[in-house]
Amino acid sequence: MIEPLGGHNQAPPKKRSMKWIILLIAFIVILPIGIFILVGAGIASAFVFGVKATEEYDCAMKTLRTNADAKRLLGEPMEPSFFTTGVVSIDGRDRNVTFNTTVTGPNGSGELSVVSVREALDSDFIMSLNMGGNRTSIHFGEYPCSK
Repeated sequence: MIEPLGGHNQAPPKKRSMKWIILLIAFIVILPIGIFILVGAGIASAFVFGVKATEEYDCAMKTLRTNADAKRLLGEPMEPSFFTTGVVSIDGRDRNVTFNTTVTGPNGSGELSVVSVREALDSDFIMSLNMGGNRTSIHFGEYPCSK
């Protein structure tokens, strides 16, 4: 009998388990895709719901619903769009919130634009409703809701 080089009997090579190949593919391919989707959903929800969670958004909707011009133009009830785009910056007592959203009523719909700057001693709150190219001022002055 002839022995292989080295003088040892070699065992036949083992087959790799299909289970390990599938786990490797899942780890390398599917896991990063899942993380990307979760991060994207988090960022998207911050854009959609971030502005809506502010005092300024609540104040704007309250002011809009009680404004005579808005009632005349949109009708009642008025409903804001699910999507709201904007920027929120809160630093201690200083609050800067700017957003746009579509508001719909029985008489039509329009784009509501809000700019709010609230500082320790001063505030500015500007709201306008754009319907068909016509811009109507809803509020121009100090923050109208209780501080």
